[in-house]
Amino acid sequence: MKTFTNPDARPVKTDDTFNVTGADGSKHKYKYDDLNTFIDSTTGAITATTLTATGAVDLQSTATVADVAKFEVGVTLKEITTPAALADYGKIYTKSDNNLYFQDGAGTEKTLQTGSIDYGEMGNTASATEVLAEADEWYAMHNANINTGLVSGFTYTDGQSGVIASIGEGVTGDVVITDEGHNLEVGDYITVNGCTDSNYNGVFEVNLVPTANTFTITATWGATDTGFWQEGSYLECNTAGIYRGVWNAVITQTGTNKIVYTSPFVNTAESTKANNERTFSGASDVGSVGGNGLMSFAVGDRIWFAVKSDLAQTVTYVKRNVTVR
Repeated sequence: MKTFTNPDARPVKTDDTFNVTGADGSKHKYKYDDLNTFIDSTTGAITATTLTATGAVDLQSTATVADVAKFEVGVTLKEITTPAALADYGKIYTKSDNNLYFQDGAGTEKTLQTGSIDYGEMGNTASATEVLAEADEWYAMHNANINTGLVSGFTYTDGQSGVIASIGEGVTGDVVITDEGHNLEVGDYITVNGCTDSNYNGVFEVNLVPTANTFTITATWGATDTGFWQEGSYLECNTAGIYRGVWNAVITQTGTNKIVYTSPFVNTAESTKANNERTFSGASDVGSVGGNGLMSFAVGDRIWFAVKSDLAQTVTYVKRNVTVR
C-alpha cells in the first residue's frame, strides 16, 4: 500500500503512469496497477479506487461508504486548455484566464460563477440639467448632481467639462486642444462640440496630455477653432464579463415638438441597442425614457451617458438611475 498526496487529477487507463509526490515530499512515478489503494497522508483516511470501463477512476472513502471523492483539504487544479469531451462524464477544470469551468459529456463548456456578483450603479435623485449649446451634437452627461450608488467590482468617477481656448495642428492625425487646467488624462473619453469645423465635434479618446493645459485627440486638422468639451460621469469595469445594463430617467426640456436622444457609451462606442429617443410636444412636458441590453466588458472599460437634441436647449434629468450587473 502506497502513502502519497496529490496524484495527477486526470482519467487514467490500465498501465497509465502517475507522477506522485510522497508524504515526505519525494517524487515517485507509479503505474495504475500500483495504486489500487490510497492512504491520505494528512488524515489517514483510506480511499479505494476502481478503474471503470471508460478509463475514469472512481474514488470511495471507507469512512463513509456513500461519499465519493471526499476531500477535507483544498484541491489544487493545474491550469489547462479545454479538454476533449468524455461521453456521459462531466469535467471541472481551470484555465489560464483564472475562471472555473464545467464541461458536460457532450463537450459543452460553461463558466462556473465564483465569488460575489459584480455590479455598478450611478444616477441622480436631484435634478441634473445639461446645457446643449448646439443642436445635433452629443454632450457627455456630467452634472454635479450625478453620483454613485451601490458598487462592487466597478469604480465610479465624477464627470467634468471645459472650454476650448484653441485647437491647433498636432502630429499627423491629431489636433492639440488648449484648455487651461483641463485635468484630463490619457485614456479619458470626451465629447467635443460647438466647433465651427465639424471634424472636431464628436466622441474622442484623449491620446496625449503634453501639459496641464493641453491634450490631443485624433481628428483631421483644418483650421484653428474653439468650442467645448465634456467628460461624462462613468462606471469603470474591474472584472471582464457579460453584464446587463438597465437605465431609466424622467426628463424635461425647453423645446416644442423637439426630440431628445439619450444613449449609453462604452468607451467611444455608442450602445445603440440601449439608446432612446423621445419627442416632446411642449416645453412643460415631462417624459420617461430608458433602455437596457447585454454588454461585453473588458477590464478598464467605461460606461457613461450622453445627450443630444435637434434644438440647442437645456435638458433636465429630474431622476435617473443606471444599473450594470
